[in-house]
Amino acid sequence: MEKKVARTRKRTAKNPNTRTVRKKAFLEELRQRYSVYHACKEAGIGRTTVYAWRQDDEEFAKAWDAALADAADVLEASAYQRALEGDTTLTIFLLKGAKPDKYKERTSTELTGAGGKPLTVAFVSPGGEDGGT
Repeated sequence: MEKKVARTRKRTAKNPNTRTVRKKAFLEELRQRYSVYHACKEAGIGRTTVYAWRQDDEEFAKAWDAALADAADVLEASAYQRALEGDTTLTIFLLKGAKPDKYKERTSTELTGAGGKPLTVAFVSPGGEDGGT
């Protein structure tokens, strides 16, 4: 029986201008959506493609990071506005992030012995009292 050889599609060089337009479209969608999945979906580009571009193109990688930073700024501004409008949970998160020294979680643990008596600490050698000799 003869084995069938799988055919692979031969890649052809693509128009660099088209690639530039596609990269810009992806970056704009990423800036708007803060999600690689959704940016790819809206721009009509596969995730594998954009991750390859990111790996091979340092300028594109920097623009990607900048787009995410821009999206995070918009998200932060939106959360801030919602906090001002009375969203207590967002207010707490924003204050913890903005002023962690003032609004961090504070816990304290006190140890006592049985019945509230002072705790006794004894150090035992791994080999027993005589040190294993």
